Amino acid sequence: MKKIILLALSVSFFISCSKSDDAFVIDPIKDNYSNTILMLNEGGFGASNSSVDAVSNSLTDIKRNIYTNDESVLGDVAQSMGFLNDKAFIVVNNSNKVEVVNRYSFEKVVTLQENIDQPRSVAFAAGKIYVTNAGSKSVTIYNSENYQFIKEIKLNGPVERVVSENNKIYVQKAAFGFGNEIVVINAATDEISSTIKVADALQDIVANTGFVYAISSIDTRTNYYKINTENDKVITSFTSTKVPNGQKLRVDQNMLYYVSNGTVFSWKPLATTVDYKPLFTVKGSGYGFLYAFDVINGRVFTADALDFKSKSAVVVYDLQGKKINSFDGGINTNNFYKN
Repeated sequence: MKKIILLALSVSFFISCSKSDDAFVIDPIKDNYSNTILMLNEGGFGASNSSVDAVSNSLTDIKRNIYTNDESVLGDVAQSMGFLNDKAFIVVNNSNKVEVVNRYSFEKVVTLQENIDQPRSVAFAAGKIYVTNAGSKSVTIYNSENYQFIKEIKLNGPVERVVSENNKIYVQKAAFGFGNEIVVINAATDEISSTIKVADALQDIVANTGFVYAISSIDTRTNYYKINTENDKVITSFTSTKVPNGQKLRVDQNMLYYVSNGTVFSWKPLATTVDYKPLFTVKGSGYGFLYAFDVINGRVFTADALDFKSKSAVVVYDLQGKKINSFDGGINTNNFYKN
């Protein structure tokens, strides 16, 4: 049986996530989630059971469901998160909103709802907030000081991830295997400045140190792109048929990572060809397999959504594929973030 250690002045505690140690332990900093890994749990569609958990940096303790403002629920389908200074922005897709909280206390600041329609991702530039909306096929823009709506840019196509670099906004105008464009918005004017075309089935984009990287893929190939954000030109591109279906592009410590059919690969920013040597392969199968994949400080975080009703199975590896720890996630864990 789990033992509860009671301390007279303690309110906040972390729940141990180690498979070998099932005890409750006390969080030394009351309701302060700095230096933790935030685990976003999408929840079930229509169930309004999205949540955010905080995992200690040692990966031994968890505080569950840290969004508990006035006992209200987070919402339906937590899609992604973004961070600006001391604020966290939780994109809640099926609730048509973005919840803004203090990233360290998770106390609610405000809710963005105006003109938001099935939001997917959020980014920041020039004192503004940019949200992609799958329902309206648009980007909506808000003031990051007073959270007032500024403008909507219609893109008339599928939209997914949005990133910022060099005072520009880069929108993945593609989703679920359809689309082949990256739309560039000048954050100074909030006008579209250019459109970058890539191979069909654009899967993901990331920004890092003056460049945007992208992968497009289908079952028979993966295309790789490096874009200079000074002129928005593709400066490096190559294709692989030996590493097909590349997805979930991530960046950590100036190195790129992605997965191909359960195998983890790295991509050096200066590379001009594919590195065919895999880092390791994650065991699993089914649609929920690798529902989440992120690399944070040299550790690979994965989550299997299993049957999409049970708690996700989270496993953390080092870059050689050695298992560091495993624990239960939430319902449909879909992303991990360094806080």
